[in-house]
Order: sequence, then structure tokens, then C-alpha cells
Amino acid sequence: MQTDIYFQKRKEKYKTMKHMVKIRAFFYDLHYKDIHNYT
Repeated sequence: MQTDIYFQKRKEKYKTMKHMVKIRAFFYDLHYKDIHNYT
């Protein structure tokens, strides 16, 4: 039972981590495009 809660929490954490990575990649992409537009 204890392990179930543990895995559930890990799954939630992993989901938010993946979401953050997506957001970061999105912003990085925007920034990268901006740099290329200026040059």
C-alpha cells in the first residue's frame, strides 16, 4: 500500500517535470528564433 502512494507521487512529479521541460523547450525555441531573426 505504501509503495502505491510512492509510485503515484513519482508519476505526478514526472508529469509536471515533463510539462516543465516542454515549456522550457518552447521558450528556448522562441528565444533561438529571435536571435536568428536579428542576425
